[in-house]
Amino acid sequence: MRKIPRSRIFLAMAGVLLLVLGAFSGNAAAASDKTVLPVPERHVLVIHLNAADHPYQDLFNSGLRKALEQDDRYHYDFSYEYLEINKIPHDAVFLQKTVDLFAYKLQHANWTPDIIVASDGVSDLLLRYKKELFGNLPIVACAPAKAGKSSVPIDQFTKNYLLPGNDSFAANYQLILDLLPQTKNIYVVLGNSYEEQILLRLAQEDAVNFEDKVTFVYTNRRSNADMLSTLRNAPPDSAVLYSRWTTDIEGESFVSASSLPFLTSSIRLPVFGTQQQYIGNGIVGGYLHDISLLGEDAGNMVIDLLDGVAPTIYTDIERYHRYVFDQKVLDEWKISASRLPAGSIILYGEKSFLQEHWQLVLIVAAIITLQSGLIFNLVRNIRRRTKAETEIRLLNESLEGTVAERTLELSDANAKLAELNQVLDHTSRIDALTGLYNRRHMDERLREELEVFKRLQEEFSVMIADIDDFKVVNDTHGHEVGDQVLKILAEALCSSVREYDIVSRWGGEEFLLLLPGLGEADAYDRAEKLRSKVQEITCSQADPFLCVTITIGVATIRENESVSQLINRADVALYQGKYSGKNKSVLAR
Repeated sequence: MRKIPRSRIFLAMAGVLLLVLGAFSGNAAAASDKTVLPVPERHVLVIHLNAADHPYQDLFNSGLRKALEQDDRYHYDFSYEYLEINKIPHDAVFLQKTVDLFAYKLQHANWTPDIIVASDGVSDLLLRYKKELFGNLPIVACAPAKAGKSSVPIDQFTKNYLLPGNDSFAANYQLILDLLPQTKNIYVVLGNSYEEQILLRLAQEDAVNFEDKVTFVYTNRRSNADMLSTLRNAPPDSAVLYSRWTTDIEGESFVSASSLPFLTSSIRLPVFGTQQQYIGNGIVGGYLHDISLLGEDAGNMVIDLLDGVAPTIYTDIERYHRYVFDQKVLDEWKISASRLPAGSIILYGEKSFLQEHWQLVLIVAAIITLQSGLIFNLVRNIRRRTKAETEIRLLNESLEGTVAERTLELSDANAKLAELNQVLDHTSRIDALTGLYNRRHMDERLREELEVFKRLQEEFSVMIADIDDFKVVNDTHGHEVGDQVLKILAEALCSSVREYDIVSRWGGEEFLLLLPGLGEADAYDRAEKLRSKVQEITCSQADPFLCVTITIGVATIRENESVSQLINRADVALYQGKYSGKNKSVLAR
C-alpha cells in the first residue's frame, strides 16, 4: 500500500477547514442582510349613510376587511364614520351640521386617511363638500341610490365606483312559486320612504309577468300595526316577500333587521327575503343581495388604487346576489333541499346529537371507562385482601414468613385503594368542561370560610359572574362555540385572581368566586378589575364569536348571615346589573 505524505493530509484538512469557514461566514453575512423591515401602514376611512345599528353596514365592512386582509404588504387601519342621515332625512340643516362635525373630526384626527371608501347614498349627499372634506384623496364609492337613480351621476363624485344592484323581485317571485306552487297571494313588505318608493316601482314592474298566477299586495301605505294585522289575517295560501320596512305611512322609523324577527314569529306564513342580513331572523331565504360581496370588490379596488393601477369598474350587479336558505325554516315549511336552485347555500342545518355533542360523548365514555376500571381494580383488591386474610387465619402463627409477605401485599393494595379514592374524590370536585371546581367543592369551602369568620371575624366576599347574552351565542353559533366561550372565560377568571382565591363553575354560564379577606369596597374594586380583564382577554381572541362580557354581583359576609343568604344577596345584585344594562359590577345591599 502506497503511503500518503503527511504534508498532503495536512493541506487537505486545511482546505476543508477553509471551505467550512467560508460557508459559515457567507451564511452569517446573508443572515445579517435579512433585516426585518416594518410593514407600512395604510389608513382607510369608511363612510356610511345610516346609523351604526344597520346590519348591512357590518356586512359591507366585513367584506372590505376580508379583501384587504389578504394583502399582506400593508397593515390596514380602519376608521368608520356613520353619518346617521336616516334619522332626519332630507333636512338641510341637519346635513350641514353633520358635515361640519365630520369636517371637525377629520381636521383634528391623529391620523390622515390614505383612501376613502363610501357606501351607497354617501356620494350623493357629500358631492358639494367633496373638495372641502377630502381634497385630492382617492375615493372608492358605491352608486348613491337604489336602482342607480340619483340627482347626480356617480362619476361626478369619483371615477372609482361600484354599482351595488337592487333587490331582485322577479327572481324571488319565481322562487316562491317554484317552492310553494299552491301560493295564490304574495305580500310584498315595503315601507314608504323615498328609497322604498323606488323599490316599490321595481317590485310592481317585476310583478307584471306574474299577475296571471298570483295576486300581489303591497304594504307601503300602511302603518306598522296595520301591516302586521294584514299579514296575520292573510289567507293560508299566501307567502311574504320582505324587502324593507324603514318608514311606515305615519313616518315612524324602523331598523328592518331588528323588526324582522318579531314579524316572522307573529305570523303563520312563509317569509322570504331580499337581503343577506335577514337570514337567520326567521325567513326561509331567497335570492339575496349580499353587500359583503360588494365590500370585497371595494377592497380589491382600494388595493388597485394604492398600487397605482386603474381599478376594474364592476357593473355586473348580479354578482352580488346568491340563493341562500335557512335549513330550520325550510324544515318548518316542509321544503325539500332537492327543490332549491342549483348552487344554493344552506345555513343553520340541524346536527345530530352525536355531531353536536361528540366531545361530551367522548368525555362520558372516558369517565365510564375510568369508573369501570376503578371498580374492577377495587373489586380485585377486595378479593385479594379477603384471600390474604383467609390465608393468614389458616396458616396461623407458624407461617410468620408467609403472613409477613401477604401483609405486605395487603399494605400495597390498601395504598393503591387509597390513591384511587383520592382520584375519585378529586374528580367529583372538578367541572369536566372548564376544569374549575364544581358546586360541591365550593359549598364545602364556603362553609369552612364561614366558620373562620364566626371564630376570628375574618371577613370574606363572594362574586357571582354571569356571561352576558350567552343564550344568543349558543343559539347563533352553536353549543360548540358556547363551550369554547366557557373554557376561555374560565381561563381568564383563573388568571385574574389571587392564588388563594377560589373560582368555580356554579351552573350553566354562572361562575362563583370566593375571595377571603376582602371587604365590600375592596371586593367591588376587584370585581370591576376582573370584569375589565375578562373582556380584554376574551376579546383578544382571533375568533370574534368568543368575545364576551360579564355582569358580576358582589356580596360580603355579615354578622349572623348564612352562606345561602350571602349567595342570595350576590345573586340579587347580579340581576340588578343585568336589568340595568349588563357588563357591570353591582355591590349587594
